[in-house]
Amino acid sequence: MIDTANLPTHTLDEIVDYETAREVMAMLGSALTSDIHAEESKSRPSAARLAALRAERAKIFGERLNLCAGDRAEVSRVISEYGMRVRQSFRTSDSPALARG
Repeated sequence: MIDTANLPTHTLDEIVDYETAREVMAMLGSALTSDIHAEESKSRPSAARLAALRAERAKIFGERLNLCAGDRAEVSRVISEYGMRVRQSFRTSDSPALARG
């Protein structure tokens, strides 16, 4: 049996915001993957651009992996900063990593 007495507890709002932040990061990571594919498909892809896109994608997924529901400041930052980029992407048909902020 699992001892749940010492597990952290979070409010419903904290959990919803946390899941929202994770989803926003997944969407941004997906857009970066799309941008990488588009760059790789060019007749002369830019090695520097590919490196930058891959580094940013790794950063996003690293942040996503380490995101904690109880870290309200970081969850809010992710939703605000990355959420803006995701929202902007829905306004345009091209990604370039969802209009870097």
